[in-house]
Amino acid sequence: MNLANSLPADLIEQLQQQAAQDIARLGATGGKDTIRVTQDKRFELPNGTQVDEFEAHIVEFVYRNEYYLSNFNRKALTPPACFAIAESSSGLEPSDNSPMKQNKTDCGSCQQNQFGSSPTGDGKACKNTVMLALLPVDDSVATHDIWVLKTSPTAIRPFNSYAAKISQMNIPLSVVKTRIFLDPDSTYASVRFEAKGVEGITCWLLTSARKKP
Repeated sequence: MNLANSLPADLIEQLQQQAAQDIARLGATGGKDTIRVTQDKRFELPNGTQVDEFEAHIVEFVYRNEYYLSNFNRKALTPPACFAIAESSSGLEPSDNSPMKQNKTDCGSCQQNQFGSSPTGDGKACKNTVMLALLPVDDSVATHDIWVLKTSPTAIRPFNSYAAKISQMNIPLSVVKTRIFLDPDSTYASVRFEAKGVEGITCWLLTSARKKP
């Protein structure tokens, strides 16, 4: 994967600037560009196609915490009573836009973010997730819309491990073509990640470099 080391610094900077604009779309919990994980452990892509796995470039990611007053109901979706979004898990703190902030400062010390706080088990009442902005790998990579995938709490540690492994190679995560799949050994749908190379994004890099913030 040393190919990424030869990418011009200005292209990488432009990529990061473009991704920063795309990240604003991650505030929503749903939408036409959102990838849904089905109950039978498959990915439902924005076009309605269901697949067991797919390949994409992770152009940006954020950590998001969500606390709901009622249990999840797919037929009656409601916004979280309290939520937080940050570029790092340690930087999470309740948003001022939360209808009912559960803590005045950070999420780490919040009572709803402790194991055992869930009313239905030993987990947390607050749902911890990672939201990914994805550029699908296909022939239209230069003009393709960004897709959004929100992982389950059980995918946070595998994602952190994957991202750390890529960064240790001095390669931007966004340049790597990533295989995104569901852990076959997990009872619940839990997303996993595998590096598949760095080819396939040069055209999009060049396109992004021509865009003005």
